[in-house]
Amino acid sequence: MTEVKTSRGPLRYRIYYRLMDLALAINLLGICAVVVGTASGLEVEDIPPVIYYLPPILIWPITYVVVPLLIVLSSMRDEYAELLWKRTIAQLMIITAVLPPLIYAVIWFISIVIIQGDVANWNGYRPDWLLDPLLAEKWRLGVILEFWQAFTLGFVILFQWNRWRDSR
Repeated sequence: MTEVKTSRGPLRYRIYYRLMDLALAINLLGICAVVVGTASGLEVEDIPPVIYYLPPILIWPITYVVVPLLIVLSSMRDEYAELLWKRTIAQLMIITAVLPPLIYAVIWFISIVIIQGDVANWNGYRPDWLLDPLLAEKWRLGVILEFWQAFTLGFVILFQWNRWRDSR
């Protein structure tokens, strides 16, 4: 008796799932690098160059090239991945519509109520560390890039979450 092996579809479909797995792993590595770097309290000058530059070299191509291509290229998705994609985009749009105003409201609440954003309490200076990323012109491009990165990361996380939930 011979075994019949069925193909799981064209190679591009399998590559799509593996690239999503890689994107999730790389983005989680990036989050860990930021958390460890922040928690360590080390200054940039104290970190060896290899450790300082290696995570961005691994993370940026995946975040800024591979994930947007995975979002845009429908030819790499099979029918199941297309359904997951549609469900993920619908969930991400709900989060995108609700989360930014909520974050903005929380920041203003913290500024006005908790730390009492009255400039007299800050010797005539407002707490720039809290509000400048939202208001200062020099930060606007950085905020847009970080939002884009968060959006693509959110897509990958929700896609993998939906995939995992469907497998149960």
